[in-house]
Amino acid sequence: MSHIKNHKKLSIVNLVTNFGIKGLIFVTTLGLSLGIISRLWMRSIAFVKEFSLSGTLLILFVFTALAFFQGLPFVIKSNKYLKFIKVLQVISIMLLFGGAGSSMAPFIIMGGFVLWYPLHKNIKLLFSILSVLNILYVGYLSIYVELVSKYPTQFIDIVLGRGLFGFFGLFFIYCSVLWFIEGTFVNFNNTKTLVKSKNPD
Repeated sequence: MSHIKNHKKLSIVNLVTNFGIKGLIFVTTLGLSLGIISRLWMRSIAFVKEFSLSGTLLILFVFTALAFFQGLPFVIKSNKYLKFIKVLQVISIMLLFGGAGSSMAPFIIMGGFVLWYPLHKNIKLLFSILSVLNILYVGYLSIYVELVSKYPTQFIDIVLGRGLFGFFGLFFIYCSVLWFIEGTFVNFNNTKTLVKSKNPD
């Protein structure tokens, strides 16, 4: 069996490469599950709990497509379509940034480079700092601007309850997306090694 160096055992690349179609199905199911969690999280923190079926299906599709396309290259036995799939991988990430999701773009893009791409340590440090500042800024907008300023007399109920739950839920979703997008940042020059199937023993 081919082995992928410099990747953690539970990375999406390792899972799909080692388990093939079954690994891809598992990863895609995880993407769908994250979409469900994201939708439930949105509903739990919303003041007006009105969500359309089309909006829910779109969110589930976006997260499922993200997971599927991130893992797809590592079950393909030919390099013929890998550049095209690379484009689909990037598009699947961009779909996350529609509407309110645009606030997660800096964290996801820079965080992806920090985790999955070989950069100089100083650049990684800079991207790490900017990523943290991004999510703190989103938390500030969500908790202070949207809650504290509007509901100053309901601090414990609104801010500590809904606000902090919303922020940590947001952080969980962001970090989960970072795990999924590893496939986009893998150097395709190494693809022949990455997509090798099991060798007969």
